[in-house]
Amino acid sequence: MEKLQIALIGILTLGVLITIHEFGHFWVARRCGVRVLRFSIGFGKPLITWHDRQKTEYTLCPIPLGGYVRMLGENTMGAENDPLEQGISAEERQRSAFDRKTLAARAAIVTAGPAINLLLAVLIYWVLGLAGVVSVIPRIGTVLPDTPAAEAGLEENQEIVAVDGTPTTNWQAVALALLKRIGDTGELQISVRYQDSEAVYHSRAHVEQWLSEESDQLDPLRALGVIPYLPAQRALVGAVSPDSPAERAGLRAGDEIISADGEDIADWNAWVVAVRKRAQQTFLLTVQRDSSPWQTEITPKTVDDGDNPPYGWVGTALAYQEPPPDLLRIEQHTPLEAAVAAVRRTIDLSLFTLEAIGKMVTGTLSSKQLSGPVTIARLAGQAIDDGWRPFLELLALFSLSLGVLNLLPIPILDGGHLLYMLFECVLGRPLPIRVQNAGQHVGLVLILSVMCLALYNDFLRL
Repeated sequence: MEKLQIALIGILTLGVLITIHEFGHFWVARRCGVRVLRFSIGFGKPLITWHDRQKTEYTLCPIPLGGYVRMLGENTMGAENDPLEQGISAEERQRSAFDRKTLAARAAIVTAGPAINLLLAVLIYWVLGLAGVVSVIPRIGTVLPDTPAAEAGLEENQEIVAVDGTPTTNWQAVALALLKRIGDTGELQISVRYQDSEAVYHSRAHVEQWLSEESDQLDPLRALGVIPYLPAQRALVGAVSPDSPAERAGLRAGDEIISADGEDIADWNAWVVAVRKRAQQTFLLTVQRDSSPWQTEITPKTVDDGDNPPYGWVGTALAYQEPPPDLLRIEQHTPLEAAVAAVRRTIDLSLFTLEAIGKMVTGTLSSKQLSGPVTIARLAGQAIDDGWRPFLELLALFSLSLGVLNLLPIPILDGGHLLYMLFECVLGRPLPIRVQNAGQHVGLVLILSVMCLALYNDFLRL
């Protein structure tokens, strides 16, 4: 039932973003006097169909992997056989066909879809900024041996204030700054300061194809070799990964770890250390469940990610516990400050997305990192469980990604149409229909291939 709920939330989230994207095309097309023949959410045989006064057909289809707006005069791949364009007079075609409008009007219509997705991201980040940002100060709790953090000389209780010169006010900012270096080889600069001191120290660590081969969800902090400082966190299990050693041992959310192999577990960090040093070693585990002690045997799985020495992993996640006030940073913004921060964040994440795509194309980033609708559904469902702020953060990120990806210069995407228009602007005439059709076919094959790879990666993660 829980998996069905997550799937439904994911489909709804994806559907909302697709609808907003297509509405951008629809709204601007109507304002430019273009007749919209069909507004479709999803692909496949329509489940629901209705029409408005302007004879636009609206359809809801069963395959929730996209949508489209069909306009009069837009179909270059056999318009003469398109039933949607049958029975339309030459006068109507001359007045309201997409291909009869000016280059500027057509470019505006094509750009409107990605633009509204990017604007939605800005709006969400603006609302979140107005609501105030409460985040955890990026103070180091543990530096793992033989890791980039250890090489850089990082120490416990230091605060990470910048990565490669980018200010980091919280752990999310640290993770994003580290992810920007994904696939890189070279020096990683980490700036830190001690508590109650304004002096900043700059350290460097060498990275080799940083995080490029990780196939599961990226964890840049673990790869760096840093465990965040969380004082007096009880070893309370918040979640158990499916088909993990913890699940096979019978652990579940709400259990509190008491001892491992007779060794008392004082807090969560002690539990992490106990697991990491016992890879492939079966040991007796004592937990507190419903006010009663309970014992089981568990065997940590060996993880070898290439960046760290092999270590043990059991698949338990820490239950949320309110951090102490002195570890929290509260940022309040005026409406103008929140707007500037929202625009800046949208631009930064858009550039990061483009850089990641470029690295994937050149091979410096593994294609295993590509995700599809199944991962989107899973993450959306989890974000809903975590509250409204994480869900809005995720919605903004997905909307931003949808906008950026659609602007790629690939025929069949909005960016491909804009590329055709650029050629038209330079040549003074549209590209021949046969060239456009050939490009559309190549683009379709490329997009379908990428979607298949993304779905394959999704199911591997499941």
